[in-house]
Amino acid sequence: MIGTQEIHEVVSSIWTSLLGMQIDPATSADPPAERYYTGRVTIRGGWNGTVVVRCAQGLARRVAAAMFEIDPASVTVDDMRDAIGEVTNIAAGNLKALMPDMCSLGLPAVVEAPRGELEALGDVEQHARFESHGESFSVALVAAH
Repeated sequence: MIGTQEIHEVVSSIWTSLLGMQIDPATSADPPAERYYTGRVTIRGGWNGTVVVRCAQGLARRVAAAMFEIDPASVTVDDMRDAIGEVTNIAAGNLKALMPDMCSLGLPAVVEAPRGELEALGDVEQHARFESHGESFSVALVAAH
C-alpha cells in the first residue's frame, strides 16, 4: 500500500516542478479557513477509491497564479478550480503508477465548499498534510466503501 512517504514524494515533485513552490510536512493543525477547494479523482481496478487534494482558498489562488503565470489578484474562481483539478489529476496519476495492480483514473472534479470530512467519501487509508507559503493543504487516499 502507498504510504505517506510516497505521497510526500509525489506531491513535492508536483509542487516544485510544476508550480515552483516548496512544501513541508504540516507541523500544526489546519487553521480554519472560510472556503476550501477540494479536488477528487477516482481510481478503479486493483484499488478502488479516491485521491483527494484539499486546500484553502488563499493557497488555491497561489497555485493557480503559479500554474497559469498570472498575477494572484487576477486569478478567478474558474482558475482556482482548474488548477486544483490539474494538481489532483497529476497526483492521482502518479499515485496510480505506484499501485501494485492495473488501475484506471476517472475525471477530476473540484468543489468549493466549507471544510468537509474525508470520512464521508470512504475509509481514509492515508492522509498527508503539508504547508506551503504558510498555508496548509492535504492529500488523502480514501478507499471506496
